[in-house]
Amino acid sequence: MRTVVSFTCRLAPTKRLRWLLHLLIPCMAAIAWAVSAAEVREGCRDSFSDYSNTIYACNIIIATPGLPVPELIRALQVRAQALVGVGQPHDAIRDYDSAIDRLPSGRLQGYILYLRGRTRLEHLTEEQGLGIADLERANALAPSNTRILEALASASFKQNNLENTIKHASNALESDPRSVIARKLRARALDNTQQSYLALRDLDVLISATPRDYDLLVWRARIHHRRNNLHAALADYRKAARIRSSDELLSLITQIEQWLDN
Repeated sequence: MRTVVSFTCRLAPTKRLRWLLHLLIPCMAAIAWAVSAAEVREGCRDSFSDYSNTIYACNIIIATPGLPVPELIRALQVRAQALVGVGQPHDAIRDYDSAIDRLPSGRLQGYILYLRGRTRLEHLTEEQGLGIADLERANALAPSNTRILEALASASFKQNNLENTIKHASNALESDPRSVIARKLRARALDNTQQSYLALRDLDVLISATPRDYDLLVWRARIHHRRNNLHAALADYRKAARIRSSDELLSLITQIEQWLDN
């Protein structure tokens, strides 16, 4: 450092300035590039509503020569989710395809298959079968994943495949007993297959966690009503009416009270 300072001091002022700029400009450019690269990496993360900037940042990262595969997979995944956000699910599928092709068989590939399957099921009506196939492959690669099992149960219920709904929802609850999605789906499927006594068990668990859930209370009351458990039905109807009253609900309460009085 002393040599550099001594040398610059012997230069004429103008030449000294030029020489210092010659040293500093590359350093400043490197700093600016590093800041820019950091901003780009920050921009290509899970997007919430700023989809356009997320896509732009991910485009830059994906185009980077020699990008490590894990970073490329992450950028493709984030860009795909942002593309869905701007209404371009077909482009998102292509990004998921690219990510899946670069991954070995395993849990991470299963997760990307899950994302692709959900995109197909939720946004591409013509690819429902492919979406379920993606979820089944994902489940095989990443067994006992609650989110994958919930998605499979939901897709099965929409197709009126109640047996598979019960199976996948039950597996999801084995993985995570707190899964509200899986417990509601299983209760619905059980209720629709004349197994209301089992549906009541799931509803009891759900209502114990959220005792002021109007829809759950009315649902359980109707099952009790159908099974002629009038006292239990009346109790649930009354609880529901205290949360949100309606003429239909008050009529049901009056009807049951009259039945019990007679």
